[in-house]
Amino acid sequence: MDISGLQKLLKLFTKDSVTMDEAMKVVNHPAFSEMIKHRRSLGYIPKPWITKKRLGKFIKRAVSHKPLDMIWKWLNPWNLFGLADISINLQRYQRLIDTISYYGDDMVNQVLKRISVFAPKDVVFRDHCSFAVGWGVRGWATRKTCGVNIEHFKDDFRLLIRTISHETFHRLQLNVCPIDQSVKNMHPKFDDLVHYPFPDKKDRKFYEVLTYIFLEGSATFVGGLSSESQMEKKAIEGLKLLREIRRAIYEETDFEETEKLLNSGLKSNGPFYALGYHMTNCIVDKYGSSAIVESLLEGSLWFFKRYFEAYRGISPNRRSEFLRFGRKIEEKVNELGSLVKKERRKNRRREIPDQNS
Repeated sequence: MDISGLQKLLKLFTKDSVTMDEAMKVVNHPAFSEMIKHRRSLGYIPKPWITKKRLGKFIKRAVSHKPLDMIWKWLNPWNLFGLADISINLQRYQRLIDTISYYGDDMVNQVLKRISVFAPKDVVFRDHCSFAVGWGVRGWATRKTCGVNIEHFKDDFRLLIRTISHETFHRLQLNVCPIDQSVKNMHPKFDDLVHYPFPDKKDRKFYEVLTYIFLEGSATFVGGLSSESQMEKKAIEGLKLLREIRRAIYEETDFEETEKLLNSGLKSNGPFYALGYHMTNCIVDKYGSSAIVESLLEGSLWFFKRYFEAYRGISPNRRSEFLRFGRKIEEKVNELGSLVKKERRKNRRREIPDQNS
């Protein structure tokens, strides 16, 4: 648990004012610089995007005790990129960080307990979770680290543990899930997991959508939920979106519409999180956690095929517990799976040395 970035930030708030140079030292801390990188990689965050310089100015104004700055902070805790809340409730945040520091090992153990059930046994995985401040985004993961923005949690430790588990599981996925060989040895980032070099652009886009559903849904399942009351409804919305995307890609060749639909499925823990959660839940119920371990190692197409198998193998009186994807999506998933399997066999043959050489 890396709270050093937040500690540097809170220390600034003990002053009456800070210079831009002092603010930028906090901004350049990995917790904040990686948080900014993540935000800029999201397709649904509207402009103007946060930059290091803008964040530095926000910090400077958040520390300020000038009357206009104080009024602006009092008006809304979200102001100044969420830093207004830090300023107004400084002592509470200081106590919170002290608590996280004291119970850090216990929190780590809770996170690892959730993740280890779904981790391949031979994987050695080390990472750290950074704490930052960032309006509108609760948790994040980059190629270097994962993190949370503390003002979204305050002292809700259950939500904090769930979110850290979710984001850390993304970091595990980056270490074990199949990835295009062209980027495998180049410090891949999370978004690289959703790309596969199919010859047809349509197949590449559909694979991207399927893989986001798998990655986000399984991480949501591992992290856990406070309530499942709305998940079934959102999962149904996610399946409708997926059907619309299949039609937009393969029947209309409309990639602009596809991108809009994908963003609506992912934005703010959208319907694709719920759809992937539902699929993970059904697979674990039918086959156990080992099926999710296999899915991590084999990839999203394996995950979808496992779900289809589980649907066909369950007794008719329990079919209502599953969502039926339909023939067109299932056929396309099987077709893409056959292409991947064929490519992997070809690559394995290349890797086997000639016995006579």
